[in-house]
Amino acid sequence: MQQLSIEAGRRTGSPFAAGPYQLTPETIVLSLRWGNAGLVWNWPVALHISHAGGAQRVAIVDRTRLALWALWLLTALAGLTIVFARLKPRRRKNE
Repeated sequence: MQQLSIEAGRRTGSPFAAGPYQLTPETIVLSLRWGNAGLVWNWPVALHISHAGGAQRVAIVDRTRLALWALWLLTALAGLTIVFARLKPRRRKNE
């Protein structure tokens, strides 16, 4: 059986120049490897901007991930609502 290797963490990419600025991307990486195969998933987190006047870090908001989390939350709430509605005792009409 081949061994499964899982790694996760923050990584910085190679810096590159854009005019007077030097930009360095930062990501969160999830890496799964087994045998000669593997899967790497990168989430962009920030961009480090360096220039003559100093440096700053600009966060990257991943709107797609936020939308997916919102959909999962709405699905869970809808499921709980349905479950609790079915568990609620029902009144019988006068016969």
